[in-house]
Amino acid sequence: MTQHPPTAYLVGALVLKAVHFAGLRWDHAVLVLRLVDVAAVTLLPLLTWASVRRLTRSPRAGLVGALALFGVPQLASIASSVSTTHL
Repeated sequence: MTQHPPTAYLVGALVLKAVHFAGLRWDHAVLVLRLVDVAAVTLLPLLTWASVRRLTRSPRAGLVGALALFGVPQLASIASSVSTTHL
């Protein structure tokens, strides 16, 4: 699928294997995958701040860049979405 890079499937599969997916209910497996996606997005503001600050050499622009990330309307929805192809 175009919205998920192959590495996302690999990480999801490794996490499911680590939590013994075969013994989990389907809804618990989806919850685990959503938490993995949330954990991946948690560092996004810090990475955005560091990238903008490095490119512009301005701490103020870095802060604006990190805060602008929260202006993306669907970020929370996209970050916590899991397709059933993970399972």
